[in-house]
Amino acid sequence: MRIKWLGHAAFKIEVDGIEVVFDPYDDGYVTGLKNIRETANFVFCSHEHQDHNAAYLVKIEEKAPNFKLTVIDTFHDDAGGTQRGPNKIHILEFDNKIKVCHMGDIGCELEESQYELLKNIDVLMMPVGGFFTVAPELASSIVNKISPEIVIPMHYKKLGENGFGYDVIASVDDFLALQTSKITNFNTSTINYEKNQDLKGVVVLEPELL
Repeated sequence: MRIKWLGHAAFKIEVDGIEVVFDPYDDGYVTGLKNIRETANFVFCSHEHQDHNAAYLVKIEEKAPNFKLTVIDTFHDDAGGTQRGPNKIHILEFDNKIKVCHMGDIGCELEESQYELLKNIDVLMMPVGGFFTVAPELASSIVNKISPEIVIPMHYKKLGENGFGYDVIASVDDFLALQTSKITNFNTSTINYEKNQDLKGVVVLEPELL
């Protein structure tokens, strides 16, 4: 599996010739990040905010899926969606048995029945910046309960000359400080993942900047 962090909550993955994009953001909606111009076979959006729903920026080339899709309906806040609306978690289980989960803008704790659907996740894409999503503490608790092979933090800000993201959300550091598993930093937006490889724990990527 090839995993590319486009930035914010947007990812592109490729497995056995099938390309999938998650949560593409609209032009200019996330400070510091390049505009998205991608080609893929499928695009999935967790909700209808413009920093997550710009599916029109992904050129679709139709192919038969090589994955099973499970969608879990959740909320973008901890008030039953009354503040920010719904959120969808997407789980893709590929024919090669790699199981990927994109949490979208999860803003609430999950129910036990939902955790049951999140068993045996290999790659988890988890928002960790808080404010619009779960705070770093709850993000860490959710990750620990799911216990994926690797978790890739998303939806946070980075300060400095090569900074990106919204000012009101936290940096990745608050989440990383809560982790007891191995943390691996990559100075790239893209990695290759193989099931049962040595790479485990928290994987921090660098998005492509303006």
